[in-house]
Amino acid sequence: MPGSMMWKPSTQLNIWDSDAKIKQACILASLLRNGCVVTDYCSWSAVLCWTVQSTDQAGNYMDESRLLAEQRDRNLYQRLKVKQAPFFVQNQAVQQALRAVEEVHSLPPLETERYKKVESSFRNQAAFGQIDAQSKRETGHILLTFKRDIAPEQLGLTILHELGHLIDLLFFEPVNVLTHSDITKNELEPVLSAAQSTRAWQQYQGRLNLDSFDDDALYLSRPEEIWARAYAQYIAEKSGNENLLAAVKEQATTAYSQLPEHWSTTDFMPIRQAIDTLFQTKGWLR
Repeated sequence: MPGSMMWKPSTQLNIWDSDAKIKQACILASLLRNGCVVTDYCSWSAVLCWTVQSTDQAGNYMDESRLLAEQRDRNLYQRLKVKQAPFFVQNQAVQQALRAVEEVHSLPPLETERYKKVESSFRNQAAFGQIDAQSKRETGHILLTFKRDIAPEQLGLTILHELGHLIDLLFFEPVNVLTHSDITKNELEPVLSAAQSTRAWQQYQGRLNLDSFDDDALYLSRPEEIWARAYAQYIAEKSGNENLLAAVKEQATTAYSQLPEHWSTTDFMPIRQAIDTLFQTKGWLR
């Protein structure tokens, strides 16, 4: 069981690593050598997670500005607490997706005042994946949940989709809300505009011209969903992960009532370029 501890969001890191135990031990030893004090420990078969408090070489806890500087190069997904998936192949899919993200870009530390902690788990639910920041708002938690029996080939792309929502929520102004038709996030506008130039978008609009209440077309056209799908496909293409690319290819041809959920490689090109520019501007691109 994890040890008890005092929650100090400005002086806390969650570091996960899912490789061999010897590598995990080396990482922990490195943290200790660099002045990190282990205050919490939790272990699962596929994911190992430490909570540490950072100190300088003299043993003094870093103030917030110094800690943020130390965290700047640490990926947010290194600080996610991902609980064990029901099946081994699902754990592999989780690891692949998170590693793909780390190959493509970094993220700054979590600086929002409202949300202090992100957790992921598998549940019996209808949706493949979902993000819940509303019901836990008072505790400062964000929950990412995934369908317990989701197929491994679907899980990786679903994780990226939900992480796209998380990035939307926490890192683009105004924060703490998802982009939608009533909320303009200026940094995401070029990506959404690029999506509206694609053949897939034309198919959504063609369906809505026939039936303005078509649920599938309305869902696929929502700005927050366009961004999440675009982010997932961007990571798949930039990382070159074969399993993620296969899932994208399948969903570019079959998804919602013969409407494409994702884009062909050619159709996606303007969106990919827009995200490249966005991440370069923010200094995230590796």
